[in-house]
Amino acid sequence: MERYGSLIQIKPDHEERYIILHNNTFPGVLEQIRNSNISNYSIFLRDFPEGKMLFSFFEYTGEDFQADMDGMAADPLTRDWWKLTIPMQIPLESRKEGEWWATIGELFHMDGDRKSPGDVRRYAGAVEIVPGSVSEYRSLYETIHSDVLERFRKSNMSNFSIYLHETRIYSYFEYSGDDFAKDMDSMMDDPETAAFLNAVRALQKKLPGENEWWLEMREVFHTD
Repeated sequence: MERYGSLIQIKPDHEERYIILHNNTFPGVLEQIRNSNISNYSIFLRDFPEGKMLFSFFEYTGEDFQADMDGMAADPLTRDWWKLTIPMQIPLESRKEGEWWATIGELFHMDGDRKSPGDVRRYAGAVEIVPGSVSEYRSLYETIHSDVLERFRKSNMSNFSIYLHETRIYSYFEYSGDDFAKDMDSMMDDPETAAFLNAVRALQKKLPGENEWWLEMREVFHTD
């Protein structure tokens, strides 16, 4: 199984239409997604200084990703769907040749104690990192201590992935607890985890006009 994170912007004043459209996704499009071996597919939305950004996360369980994507692109109903969605979107200049959504690299992943889709809430967020600190930020997660991972699991987090695009981090995870704020605060009770999170925060910066470090993104589409 492979995980994919990707980004694209949405044009100004198209947010409401995009959300309504994805709340009423063609059943045949959803079927094609499943037939293309894509599952646990979510799209999240957030305003940023450069505009409205869409961040997607999905899992791929097939054996030939490109062949499955080509099959999706050849599906007539999916092509009709794209005729509605593509005019709303602005692809990033950083995307690779042949991409519409820009694929971004996974910096970190923790499976944790994964639960069934109906037993979790999905979260996505974004944060800026200090320019020039990408290597240090990456190193912190590459050398993360097992005790810190255990604290994440005890805080009811699972399927936790972090993606890097330029100087912004995008995260996705699933939460299966009953008190999100309490579980997140409890991580600071463990000295090892607190030291790790403080080291990470030292490399982060708040976006202009924002009071929070991590900016939660709104889920506007999901299919299991």
